[in-house]
Amino acid sequence: MSASGGAKSWFSASELAELKLTGLQSVKRKVNEKAVDERWALRTDAAGLAMARPRAGRGGGLEYHVSILPPSAVTELVRRGLVQAMVEAPAEPPRDQLWAWFDGQPDKVKAEARRRAGAIADVEQLEGAGLTRSAAVAQIAAGHSVSTGTLWNWLGLVAGVAAADRLPRLAPQRKGGGCEARSTPRPGPSSSPITCVR
Repeated sequence: MSASGGAKSWFSASELAELKLTGLQSVKRKVNEKAVDERWALRTDAAGLAMARPRAGRGGGLEYHVSILPPSAVTELVRRGLVQAMVEAPAEPPRDQLWAWFDGQPDKVKAEARRRAGAIADVEQLEGAGLTRSAAVAQIAAGHSVSTGTLWNWLGLVAGVAAADRLPRLAPQRKGGGCEARSTPRPGPSSSPITCVR
């Protein structure tokens, strides 16, 4: 596969390995393992369209839509001019901006990010010992008292991100008014006012 082949939106595991993209292994077997572990073949987009399709031509297999890939891989494909213009790389804030935001968070948020990073490190350790990612996720999720879906979401947040830069991406980013709400019930048909407790 070469850049001269033009922009495209679908890539086989072999093509992805050959491209040596950040966030993906450069061995076809490892790309296929990641696709199985992360269930790429079962994913759909917002419109319900499949993100994987049978590969035309000799050898068969599947091709994956570029939007299913880790953000760092998509960014690199865009930079190399290998994806169609309609597919944009996800906007990622600069590293120093992420860390500045993280440093300004309360200790409770930082502790939760560290807990999540620990679970991910445990998954990676089991993978290194020979377990599949799915088996590692199931085992670690049970040990950390979270659902496997939650752990898969955390893994998705840091796909292609160096371990040293994961905390800002794993920190909870709850939106809200910044205060605890307290409801004061009143008798009668009127609605209860909500007061902000500071």
